[in-house]
Amino acid sequence: MPQYPPVPIHIRIDSQEQRSGIPDLLATMPQVHIKVIPLHMGDYDIGGDPCRVFERKTGSDFLCSLEQGRLFPQLTALRKSGFAPILLLEGDPLCVGHSQMRPESNCGALAYITAILRVPILPSGKPAESAHLIYAAARQCQVGPAAHSPAAHGPAAGRRRATPSEQQMQIVLALPGIGRITARCLCALSQLA
Repeated sequence: MPQYPPVPIHIRIDSQEQRSGIPDLLATMPQVHIKVIPLHMGDYDIGGDPCRVFERKTGSDFLCSLEQGRLFPQLTALRKSGFAPILLLEGDPLCVGHSQMRPESNCGALAYITAILRVPILPSGKPAESAHLIYAAARQCQVGPAAHSPAAHGPAAGRRRATPSEQQMQIVLALPGIGRITARCLCALSQLA
């Protein structure tokens, strides 16, 4: 079997994300080349067709953006710009105690984001998990599924395109140590939220 050189994975990162520690974590991952610059939209540009952009929010930042009325316009602008946005939600916005918002309002916002705006939400517990999610998605978008399995060569000609929930499942399955059952649970949690 022929050996091919490793394919570089390029990730452009908004300069304001340096405080999160995620750029440093990404820089240590195999074949990753990061470029930290001011991005006009989103926090992590991972490429692909259409170009996928992660908007990262911590639980408290999510609630603050929601309370100030910035969140929905921000995600709507990403969708209208031609990007395929992904909301990376780090922490649990339903358990942040200092918010004046009711938990039902937070759940409604999460449902609106996925059902109406059609922006997938990937949950993450901490920056290290966020870095692995970004890496897995970038690898799939730039290298393709063949990097994960020799039998996977993409969709057959004439097949329909994967739905956002199917795409979310594929991204979660690419994470190390995540099987189908755990991936289904994670995706179901993000859709319920």
